[in-house]
Amino acid sequence: MKIQMWSAAALAWLTLASGEVARAQTYPERPIRQIVPFASGSAADALGRVTGDKLGQILGQPVIIDSRPGANSIIGAEAAAKAPADGYTFVQLNDAAAALNVALYPKLSYNMLKDFAPLTTAGSIAMVLIVNPAVPATSVEEFLAWAREKGPGVNFGSGGIGSAQHVLMEMLMQATGVRLTHVPYRGVTPAINDVIAGHIPVAIVGLAGSLAQINAGLLRALAMTGPNRAVELPNVPTLAEKGIAGFPAEPWSAFFAPAATPAPVLVKLAGGLVEALKDPGVREKLRPVLTIETSTPEALRSRLERETARYVKLVRDVGMKVD
Repeated sequence: MKIQMWSAAALAWLTLASGEVARAQTYPERPIRQIVPFASGSAADALGRVTGDKLGQILGQPVIIDSRPGANSIIGAEAAAKAPADGYTFVQLNDAAAALNVALYPKLSYNMLKDFAPLTTAGSIAMVLIVNPAVPATSVEEFLAWAREKGPGVNFGSGGIGSAQHVLMEMLMQATGVRLTHVPYRGVTPAINDVIAGHIPVAIVGLAGSLAQINAGLLRALAMTGPNRAVELPNVPTLAEKGIAGFPAEPWSAFFAPAATPAPVLVKLAGGLVEALKDPGVREKLRPVLTIETSTPEALRSRLERETARYVKLVRDVGMKVD
């Protein structure tokens, strides 16, 4: 009897497995939805649209961009977590959305490690420390000395509590002991505009969204947060070059699918994304936006675990809270 029961169970498993393989062979048979929980016109939005367009060509079905910005990407992540796990929905998240939110929002309706299957890393976004030209500082050292003298009355802007701009400035303050006052905006563009206008003196922002203003002399670039100087700003050093602990650091983006998506479908979707990101045309279009870096799903999961632990510590150490 036990042998018969085992055989029935084995047959059921084989039937299920063969069904998943068959679905993967014909996948995709209809359009795929790519959730992009970032504002239109942002670097992350550009990544999603360029990659999605190429992925559609590779898989032979259109990839429909579903823009769902807001709530630190929680709206988009929730929609992806609740979507059918059939390979026809996946989501693009950055490190703040995937890892920081776990520490910042203890009552999230989803669990990144349980509810999502990692697909691949997409890359990292170049970030730059900028000041209004009226600030009497042409280097990081001069800015830190000026900020120490001024005290916490110096404001810095960001795209919102828990945004990449906020987190990186908190890391800089933690490493240097300088205390600034956070002024969160509804998106990073208003923050950049207020630095230009002189309403706030400083921010850390994406290079792609500030390069034109830097070249026009409306902003002064003091340092890059990542591992390398920007090709567009070869004379601007990195924070790591200045010996500031915790750097290099840049926000990264990655793709995830609902956790229960059949494994063969995940393999095909992840493979298509990696192929799209390695395409020379895609790389050229995204070059001003981010440095492309793909990964295996296993490497992305490990990175997510490390980054979540790092952000939990950062949130605890600096007392970062949402209203």
